[in-house]
Amino acid sequence: MSRIARQDVKTTYFHVMVQGLNKESIFGSNENKAEYIKRIEKQKIEEVKIYSYCIMSNHAHFLMHSKKITDLSLMMKRINTSYALYYNRNTKRAGYVFRNRFRLQEICDEKYLISCMVYIHCNPIKANLVKNLKDYNYSSYNEYLKNQDKIADINDFYNLSGLTAKDILELHNKDYKEQWIDEKLTKTYNEACIEFIKEHNLSEITEIIANRKLLKLFIEKISTETAMSLRMTAEILGMNRETLRKIFMSNYTSL
Repeated sequence: MSRIARQDVKTTYFHVMVQGLNKESIFGSNENKAEYIKRIEKQKIEEVKIYSYCIMSNHAHFLMHSKKITDLSLMMKRINTSYALYYNRNTKRAGYVFRNRFRLQEICDEKYLISCMVYIHCNPIKANLVKNLKDYNYSSYNEYLKNQDKIADINDFYNLSGLTAKDILELHNKDYKEQWIDEKLTKTYNEACIEFIKEHNLSEITEIIANRKLLKLFIEKISTETAMSLRMTAEILGMNRETLRKIFMSNYTSL
């Protein structure tokens, strides 16, 4: 996956991945996995939400939310720098530990957000490390199972997705392991946005926000052709969700 230029990021939800240099098993032992988790907990900041995580032998996955990519970058830098110092000291080696700062995959709709969370938790099963997710101690699955938000911002995820604890467990019991990679939606948010701008001979998204009639049509398109929720659409547009809901429910055909 090509690296996304930080200034080009258009969403606040991300699938974040870190990997050992040359795919080295930098988290190979249980002690190392536990140590990395300690450093995540210590360096975590209020501005960045972690909805799920999983620490594997040579890489780690995170599902994160951050309004500013600079906050996320700074937090990941502190976590990885701290762990790299520990790892080099513990293994009596020197030099880089991680392949790069981190890899970033944008998430622009709610269906992928939920699928990504489940996909991250299912990594140990995919790697044949355990048969039951509750037996893996280095992911946020047990935090959801026990409703203990040690690192994962569980309540934030429930509020965002509208899911309950029962819903989360049911999703993990289904065969969702490959959905994040293989399943394709009819359109992504960005595709629908570009298409709408072209259809209405516009130059940028601000022209849609400034016109209530266009905005209503845009919301309808996003709602029917992508998996975006109204909450996520409002956040990307920088608008209040209730305001967006009123526009969606109102009649602006006379404008």
